[in-house]
Amino acid sequence: MVNPGLGYPDWSYAAAKNGIVTSRIADDVERHRVPGGGSRTIRVQAGDGVAIVNPEGQQRAEFTVVDHQGVADTGFVDAEAGAGQLARTLARVEAVRLPLERLGLDWSRLPSYGLFDADTPAASRSEFTVQRDGWLVVAAPGAPMRPEHQDTPTDIIVFIRRQSRRQGERLAPPAPLFDPLIDHNIQPGQAYTYEVKAGQWIQILDVQGRECSDFQAFSQRALDRGLEREIDPTTTRSLTGRGYPAPGLSAKFWSVDHEALAEVVQDTCGRHDSFGLACTARYYEDLGYPGHINCSDNMNRELAQHGVRARGGW
Repeated sequence: MVNPGLGYPDWSYAAAKNGIVTSRIADDVERHRVPGGGSRTIRVQAGDGVAIVNPEGQQRAEFTVVDHQGVADTGFVDAEAGAGQLARTLARVEAVRLPLERLGLDWSRLPSYGLFDADTPAASRSEFTVQRDGWLVVAAPGAPMRPEHQDTPTDIIVFIRRQSRRQGERLAPPAPLFDPLIDHNIQPGQAYTYEVKAGQWIQILDVQGRECSDFQAFSQRALDRGLEREIDPTTTRSLTGRGYPAPGLSAKFWSVDHEALAEVVQDTCGRHDSFGLACTARYYEDLGYPGHINCSDNMNRELAQHGVRARGGW
């Protein structure tokens, strides 16, 4: 363990915009959120720096590092033997343990090492350097909180500083959670339409980070009747008890016919709005860039094949 201490790792730099100085993590640093009671499996390489941060404190973490031969090696880390909750946490989410199963690992027997305890202060962290290529598995163990206790599971944050990533190098997308029916890489400045059936799952990833995107869903049942019934923000706010537009992500999204179109299961971004338009041709014209590529025109072009009329802004 390299100097456990308080605060986030010093892997950031200052950026100024409109006279306001903010702190941003460096381009070679990744941030992974481990949900309370859940786990994350992250591919790592020899030389990568790892910082495991306990933002709220009093949350135990367990972790292990497994190489591509399936050998767990955490001997280089000064951490105590875990309480064996890593396997129990992995058992809850099949997709998280899928990379380990592909290695032929018996994940139920993985040794784990523990960090933090019930007395750990908020923002505590532990740092180490990965010794060989493989997988880092981190869990934030927890169970449903009893009414008389104050031990609700909270998030653990993992920062990875890539040793081999060069300036401007693009990240590869992570392995799919399951065998996908559709796996499409949407290039910058493009749009993509696809059909899904009730009960199917959609996963949208920002692979390189810091990229704005737009999402819209239509009822196929309505389109077959010649009606355009897409996600309607006003109806969604009304049915979910949100009186006024505000940043955030609703649990469900509805059409004007009160038909539920999508339900959010998990979100790790946290920055959303459903009260503004996607970028439009008019937006760029007002900025002095007539004819600039924009999301609304891209969506019009893709939606035309489904019989959806073009709009000035989506």
